[in-house]
Amino acid sequence: MLKRILLSLVLMVLFCAWPILSAQQKPNVDRKIYEAIREHEPEWGPAGVIDNSLGGYVLFPGPMPKGTIGLGDIWLMRRGDEIRHAVQSGEVIIIHLYEVASPTEAAQWLNRLTEASYLNDLRRRGWEVTKYEVADEAYVIEYDGERKSSPNSYGYFRKGKIVGEISGKELSVVERFTTLISAQMPAS
Repeated sequence: MLKRILLSLVLMVLFCAWPILSAQQKPNVDRKIYEAIREHEPEWGPAGVIDNSLGGYVLFPGPMPKGTIGLGDIWLMRRGDEIRHAVQSGEVIIIHLYEVASPTEAAQWLNRLTEASYLNDLRRRGWEVTKYEVADEAYVIEYDGERKSSPNSYGYFRKGKIVGEISGKELSVVERFTTLISAQMPAS
């Protein structure tokens, strides 16, 4: 009887501690990103972090698959700028990172950006999609014209089970950050 109680207690402790132990083994993605930004893009700094633990919605490929883990949303602005001015001028980079169940699921999610009917619809609305050679797969999307309320450029990538969206005003800046951020992600 005592053995059964002890075994039950040990199993309960392991069951409860497993999420904490497995989370500690995952790489600290935020820290790696901030270190890379400090080294390679020193004129940019954090404006805020939103903990997105429920998964979410990104603009172009659409809703994230069920069971998605949000790794966090990071807002960046040029150092020395005030957040209100940065947002009003569009000088903000927004990074959304998610972990899906498998690399196959990541590829399926990003695949929508290659579907002819979806691409034709985007083009009709003034968006241009271009394949971008980083990570396992990536695309950049740019609006042909000026938008007042949203970013003009987006970068989407997948690397292993990680998918990301980087948005900003200028395509060249979004491309740089898409390259930099995707390089910080673990391979699988």
